[in-house]
Amino acid sequence: MSLLLNNLVTYARAALTKLQVAAGAKTVVGYNATTGKMILPDGTAMTAPASYGTGVDTFLTTPSSANLKAALTDETGSGAAVFANTPTLVTPVIGAATGTSLELAAGGAAGRRMVVSDNATPASAVAGPAGTLVQFVGADSVGNTVLFDTYAAAPQFVGRRATGTIASKTAVTINQNLAVFEGRGYGATTYSGSVVGIRLQAAETFTDATQATQIVFMTTPTGSITTTEAGRVTPSGDLWMGGTPGSASKLSSTVADGKYQLTLIGTTKALRFGTDAAAFTIAAVDNTLSVSFQPLIVNGSTLNWRTGNLSAVSINAARDVSVDAGNLVLPKTSGVGIMVDTTTPTFGWKDIIGQLIPSGGGVSPSFNVFRGTLRAYQFTVNDEISFAFHIPHDYAPGTDIYVHVHWAHASAAVTSGAVTWSIVHSYAKGHNQAAFPAEKTVTVTQNASTTQYQHMIAEAVVSTSTGGGTATLMDRAVIEPDGLLLVRMFPSANTVNGTPEPFVFTCDVHYQSTQLPTKNKAPNFYA
Repeated sequence: MSLLLNNLVTYARAALTKLQVAAGAKTVVGYNATTGKMILPDGTAMTAPASYGTGVDTFLTTPSSANLKAALTDETGSGAAVFANTPTLVTPVIGAATGTSLELAAGGAAGRRMVVSDNATPASAVAGPAGTLVQFVGADSVGNTVLFDTYAAAPQFVGRRATGTIASKTAVTINQNLAVFEGRGYGATTYSGSVVGIRLQAAETFTDATQATQIVFMTTPTGSITTTEAGRVTPSGDLWMGGTPGSASKLSSTVADGKYQLTLIGTTKALRFGTDAAAFTIAAVDNTLSVSFQPLIVNGSTLNWRTGNLSAVSINAARDVSVDAGNLVLPKTSGVGIMVDTTTPTFGWKDIIGQLIPSGGGVSPSFNVFRGTLRAYQFTVNDEISFAFHIPHDYAPGTDIYVHVHWAHASAAVTSGAVTWSIVHSYAKGHNQAAFPAEKTVTVTQNASTTQYQHMIAEAVVSTSTGGGTATLMDRAVIEPDGLLLVRMFPSANTVNGTPEPFVFTCDVHYQSTQLPTKNKAPNFYA
């Protein structure tokens, strides 16, 4: 028995440090000296356990966090083990990251830091441009959607910029982009750069007290790959269209009455309504605003632009035309009216019909048969007739006056020759402003027609732009409404073969008309 105990103690010292017997384990009942093994109650031998590896023995005997770390072979870091939520982790040391990117899709791309892809093709096949931090790749034929859900508040897209570096920030300066939204597309072989975009910019160098901003719209013209400025909203709310400020048209809200004002810049800029080039166009030509349009017609219940001839109205920008209670209102200014010809606008022509007043005595024409039962005054050389012409209120100031004679001959034998008509004239303003000056004479010679009864018109100007007039012409600057032009007319020479005496039907005045009456019936007519 003493020997058995001695042997058991010796074995325990050598081997039991590797043996842990749980509660309820079998009891050792003997020892086989030949095999050196203890005998269990069921008669089987008990074998000493194999080695547990470096540090395991120590951990089993002293199970601390440090001994556990020593027993593991692939651990990283150090510190105390935490189970459940105790103890509380306070400011854990994570350490500096050694990786350069986080790739969430197959493949990789230089410059990208994160890729979210819903496409089976590796994301590396659609690498973004340099500087891309986050890239979203959609499945084929499926549009990408980036959705921001918020509740009781608005979602925001915010761009924030400072000049300088993160360690040394400085103010943004004029025209620097604060945020940019742009579009790019795929060409024949590769993606484009920015070809369309909206730029949110600083409109001045920022301070803490003043920070003006503007919105710039960029597009690419047809046939180009370079973006140009197509429009801009300025800090004051003006909208520039078609180019940079100063070179494009402007829609302004800064006029005194608070209404929007459209400014067309240049000689070729136009505002057009409708797809037809002639439908309705407002164009700026120097200082004149030209409005071109086709008249409107009602087709059933639809209002359409009428096809056909183009009508046009030109309104000088320095003047004003308006509609008041259905009435077209034009300025009362002298020389303002309705012109004709959109290419070279001029005032149209009208007639003042004269009343024939025979002079009486031996110098008066005879009232003879002209043709059939029709009669007219027939003139021999120096037979004369007089007229008085009243200048109407629609006379265009500063324009010339022309006197013309309607005449014919009744001879079937005329082959050559001419008639010279003398026009003696004197003009005076009305309303007790001027006396009739000394008469002046102009002549006009016209070849006779070889056709019997041919209606002829011989015309001569009786005014001039020369100040004070000339020996034969009056100064047109003195002509005004309610003036009187006195005329004495006679044939001063007749070289027509056979000397047939001409018949005169009337003597008229051609003048240019504003198509408008004057504001007042007496001078000043235009006040």
